[in-house]
Amino acid sequence: MYTLITLILLATAVFYWHKTVRLKRANNYFLSERDQISFILENLSDGLIEYNTDMAVIRMNRAAEKIFGIEAANLVGKKITPESGDPLLRDLSIITFPKIGENAKLLKEDTIGQGIVRVEEITTPAPKEKKLKVYTISRVFTATGSLSGSVKFIRDITKEEFISQSKSDLVAVVAHQLRTPLTGVKWIFTSLVGGDYGPVNEEQNKLLE
Repeated sequence: MYTLITLILLATAVFYWHKTVRLKRANNYFLSERDQISFILENLSDGLIEYNTDMAVIRMNRAAEKIFGIEAANLVGKKITPESGDPLLRDLSIITFPKIGENAKLLKEDTIGQGIVRVEEITTPAPKEKKLKVYTISRVFTATGSLSGSVKFIRDITKEEFISQSKSDLVAVVAHQLRTPLTGVKWIFTSLVGGDYGPVNEEQNKLLE
């Protein structure tokens, strides 16, 4: 009888030890996955800001810090409101609530599952005027459908827009500069074909045409 009880206790101990080891391994795996995801989000080339349902900032990566000139440590946990009087938060408030900005343009809005994805172009006011493309993704609890927060991806397209405009300006200038001499050349050939400078034979006329 003593041996049976001992075996039962030993088996129970082994079972819980094995279960503890499995839980520890699973926990380590999830912690590793979390760290990898955090590393990827932190090093995205685009800015990322995550909000809770009260529009308080939960996460802000390095690219977003650079875009807005604000350190994440000074912003995480802070609620962003349209009425924020802090000049450092002016651009961030416009990004968070595009309707308060004067230069916000909705490009696209889609429903994905129970979430909503909005794509907007927003120009922040002077003196530090920037043109930003903002992707807003709302998150929901799939079981209840209640909103749990949102994530914004921010891409600074100021330089891209400047380069694109510069290319357009260059093409316009070159086209204008070429149009004048080409018009003169065309007039000369038209005059030659028309015989203004004397008759031309059939072969010469074909070449001029």
